Amino acid sequence: PASPARPNSNLCNMRSRLQVRLALTAVLIVLIDQGTKLYATQKLHGKSGVFWLDTEYLAFGLRYSLNKFLSFSIPAPRWLIVALSAGIVLILIHWWRKAVRRRESHTAMALTLIISGALSNLADRLVGGAVVDFISIRVANLQWGLFNLADVAIIGGIIYLLWSEYRSKSDTVSQEG
Repeated sequence: PASPARPNSNLCNMRSRLQVRLALTAVLIVLIDQGTKLYATQKLHGKSGVFWLDTEYLAFGLRYSLNKFLSFSIPAPRWLIVALSAGIVLILIHWWRKAVRRRESHTAMALTLIISGALSNLADRLVGGAVVDFISIRVANLQWGLFNLADVAIIGGIIYLLWSEYRSKSDTVSQEG
């Protein structure tokens, strides 16, 4: 006779499948980000940049830059930036583990995006002392952004996290009302 399935075994299998998918997503994000940064370093370093759209009011393209600062070019010592980044990543990993345990897949995926982007940028700081930025957007005379794919993952993860939290709150309110 077949042994009866343990009630928690399906839950554990679902949780481990979720963890595997999230880990593969994180590895893929870091590899793609690091690959594009390597490409940007090899092809754009020392050049003025490559722009696909370059008008008086809008420019979009690739331009190599090393960012030794915090977000939005806020100056800080390297040790402080590394310590803050590592501390934030540890807090996010703790939150991620809770989300996985509770099977909150949307929250876990959003945190995976944020954590993987942060880890990739942290690796840049640890290895090279600065983060490679290469995606350039200018609106009018304002340089709106110079960033990389890790930054895109972080911002995308934050937007996804806010959306999933809003959605879960609105679902709770509609169930109560």
